Amino acid sequence: MGFEYDVFVRVCLVEMYVKVELVDYALQLFDESPERNKVESVLLWNVVINGCCKIGRVSKALALFEEMPERNVGSWNSLISGLLRNGEVDKGMEIFDGMMTDEKNVGLDLFFKMVDEGVKPNGLTVVSALSACAKTGALEAGRKIHDSITNSGLHLNAAVGNALLDMYAKCGYIESASLVFNGLKEKDIRTWSIMIWGWAIHGHVDKALRCFVQMRSTGIKPDGVSVLAVLTGCSHAGRVDQGLQIFDGMRREWSIEPTMKHYAAVVDLLGRAGRFDGALKFIENMPLEPDYVIWGALFSACRAHKNMEMAKVASEKLLQLEPKHAGGHVFLSNVYAGAGRWDDVERVRSSMKNKNVEKDPGWSSMEVNGQLHTFVAGDSAHTRKQEIYSKLEEIIMGAKQLG
Repeated sequence: MGFEYDVFVRVCLVEMYVKVELVDYALQLFDESPERNKVESVLLWNVVINGCCKIGRVSKALALFEEMPERNVGSWNSLISGLLRNGEVDKGMEIFDGMMTDEKNVGLDLFFKMVDEGVKPNGLTVVSALSACAKTGALEAGRKIHDSITNSGLHLNAAVGNALLDMYAKCGYIESASLVFNGLKEKDIRTWSIMIWGWAIHGHVDKALRCFVQMRSTGIKPDGVSVLAVLTGCSHAGRVDQGLQIFDGMRREWSIEPTMKHYAAVVDLLGRAGRFDGALKFIENMPLEPDYVIWGALFSACRAHKNMEMAKVASEKLLQLEPKHAGGHVFLSNVYAGAGRWDDVERVRSSMKNKNVEKDPGWSSMEVNGQLHTFVAGDSAHTRKQEIYSKLEEIIMGAKQLG
């Protein structure tokens, strides 16, 4: 009947395979498509590119993108969102820059292609890019996107505004986040929660509490996320009574059922204040079975206060729950090290070795001149490793000289 040559039918079949993540079948169907289908339908290309990104086959998605005879805004958005989802932030940002650049900013490889096609990013792409900046701490890239939003006249709806707010808060620029927040005409529960979190994690507990009160005064009912943000702020600031009052109000005032995260926040609240008996009693009376996070919160507080006896209790619980998890062993080893009990440190490390428990290497990232650099403990693959280790040795020597 000729249906196999109908472009609409072919797009639907390819999309069906993509949705169930049978991308090899989608690619096979795409490859077998008549050339006229490929020329006529940009959507056919977009669907298969999206499928490759969905399962992490980024190089294949990029290759298909380069082969496209014609592109539309959906083509760019599918690729960029996919790159950012798969952690290809630098490549995603390169393409994003090209979409947002005018003729004065030469040097971006993809600029001329996109200018010719008149492509501008949509809100979804902007949100994806800002979210990637927030996760990696790429402040300069985030600022560039913010400038581009302003210059392009893109509508600052709740989704874009929330992503922008979240980026500034997570990159450490809470005052910039506050300016964005105050300028937003559309504020939903997520907007308020991000701002409360921002104030809380940066140590401005009074501003976090005021923001919480202001949110309620606008008629927006708190949810579990906003309450957790306030509890976190109270914990960091030692506001035990206020934190407990807010926790008690979850069911009574706002009909919110506390989750394990809320219980962990209260344990952290009590533990940071040194109220270990209260924290242990709270855990014992929980309606939920305490998990690794609950005992981990208590253990961290014990380490900070050097409470060895309670640390042992928490450590035993951690090891019972996840004997192969390195965290419990490392926590206990650190407590013993802090107390100068080196024999016990060696005993814990020997236990880890005997049980084949391995600690994942630590890692960090930082942005320099708009480029993100990631470092792993013991890394020897970085192109500037000699300079890095030389500078690290210089810092260590300086710290030792200062005592």
